[in-house]
Amino acid sequence: MIRPLQPLDIALYAIFGGPDNGNRAYTLGRVSGDAHPRLSKVGAVRASVSLRRKRVSAWVWTRGYRVMGIAAARPRAGPLAWELSHLHLASDGGSSWTELLDRVCRGVARGGGEKVFLRLRSEDPFIDAAAVCGFVPCFHES
Repeated sequence: MIRPLQPLDIALYAIFGGPDNGNRAYTLGRVSGDAHPRLSKVGAVRASVSLRRKRVSAWVWTRGYRVMGIAAARPRAGPLAWELSHLHLASDGGSSWTELLDRVCRGVARGGGEKVFLRLRSEDPFIDAAAVCGFVPCFHES
């Protein structure tokens, strides 16, 4: 089930766990670091508070009580351009990966956003799922 992220979902994540592979989305502030941190329980609580304060489009994908994915986008440069700031996904996502990303993009569009940027590592298997959702490579960074 995919739905807007709520504080209860953060509690589920903290209690039952979630994707182990960390945040796949790299914002400009994170691009220089090699760290790929998993969202800790304390980090999950901070993210929940942060998401409620800012203009963010955030969605969660659950399977029973287990959080399988979290995706969140925030304004990048004004109200028209947004970026995915959080992308925590279970490795066995399949078609649910694309549905989660599609929901975030539709949430951004409802808020008046026209572009959504996603920065991934070149070897990330999620690149194919992003392409299915309409994302196209526009820059290569090193």
